[in-house]
Amino acid sequence: MEKSINLSENIILIDAEYLDKTVGGLSDFIERQSGKRLPKADLCMWASCVLLDAGVRGNENNTQIVIIHDEQTKTFSHIVPSVFADEMNRKAFTDSLGECTLNEFSAPSYVEKEHFLLDSLSLIAETQEVKRIIVAADDETYGDKLREIAGEISEKEVTLLSMTPMMPGKYRHDILGFSLLKALG
Repeated sequence: MEKSINLSENIILIDAEYLDKTVGGLSDFIERQSGKRLPKADLCMWASCVLLDAGVRGNENNTQIVIIHDEQTKTFSHIVPSVFADEMNRKAFTDSLGECTLNEFSAPSYVEKEHFLLDSLSLIAETQEVKRIIVAADDETYGDKLREIAGEISEKEVTLLSMTPMMPGKYRHDILGFSLLKALG
């Protein structure tokens, strides 16, 4: 029996620990420079920004935000909403671009999160209804493999987000910090 997976046309795939650590570092830096306390980053605002950066236009888009995290991680420290299962799973919000649905998945203890995320990316790329994939993952730790998989994806728009510039490939690249600044207010 074959399993059917229903995915949206736009997917934002997130390494939760990486995104949270990046927001924390950026927030700490800005707070030291400005002497002002920043609010936690707004995940919904951030998602809207990265969708715009990736070229999404119009107001009837469907997006799934897929958050991958380690089994022991249950919350974001620097992002709201913060509690994975309670506040996020299968919840949705609507903005000027359409509807976004939040889904979180814990990497099983017998699989490294890196492999779980990369396998998820490959699976998402094979799904016909997906047109655009945006990935925020740890470029320093497993960026080579991430870029390799992204470079092999055809017939879909792929955008990789990182804090540092990347070598060009068959994918787009955006600097993660710009959208995070907006999400931090």
